[in-house]
Amino acid sequence: GSEEDLLLEAREAARILFSVRNVAILLVQPDKDALSGSEIDGQPSMLQKLEISLSSPKSLAATAVLKKQPRSTFSQKGAGAVSLADIQITRMLGSEGILYIPLCSPKQDIGVMAFGISSAQYARIQEQLTWITNFGQLAAISIETWREMRAREERLETAISKRYELQARRVIHEAR
Repeated sequence: GSEEDLLLEAREAARILFSVRNVAILLVQPDKDALSGSEIDGQPSMLQKLEISLSSPKSLAATAVLKKQPRSTFSQKGAGAVSLADIQITRMLGSEGILYIPLCSPKQDIGVMAFGISSAQYARIQEQLTWITNFGQLAAISIETWREMRAREERLETAISKRYELQARRVIHEAR
């Protein structure tokens, strides 16, 4: 499988487990210091073009990642102001409001899951918030583990390639 497969499976599991129809994922783009919905199939095209800066966190999505805590347009407690990006994402998901669940492992910030929900769903989900947050952390750990395994495979492939190249040079040198 690929990282995208893991993301799609996490999104689908969240839909099923938490009875939320509209779930999107925004990933941290380290090279841009931003969250982006690009490179993930099945998301609204406008969401794939959206970038939210992490360096000046005005969005609840950015705050959720940076504070490693859920944020919602329904909650006033520690939520901060709702930004234009949050309003746009809410509209893209065709919902009344939004709940951001951080995808953060102890080592790495992966992104956020955006749940497009109604106020009635938010009231129900609040009871499950700890569980949903743990789900986000487990999803982040799975993605991080996949990335580490892939990086290890690439390093191993490079090392093997260099060994073969070195051995080929030795053989050519000995043949001369």
